[in-house]
Amino acid sequence: MKREPSQRQRANAHLLEHIQAVHSQHRQAYGALKTWKHLNNIGVVCGKHRVAKIRAEAGIEAKRKTRLG
Repeated sequence: MKREPSQRQRANAHLLEHIQAVHSQHRQAYGALKTWKHLNNIGVVCGKHRVAKIRAEAGIEAKRKTRLG
């Protein structure tokens, strides 16, 4: 028998949807801290380490600036 997802797992899945939306809205330029600040500004309360952990587990990374020259 398979267990139902826990409350934390369901909350993390919901938070991942928000993180992916912010990531795509800002041209994949936001890292974990800016994503966390943006989520808190729109009313999604969560911890910055939780955002970083969920991003890492999902393989979401910010685009890095390229050096010219």
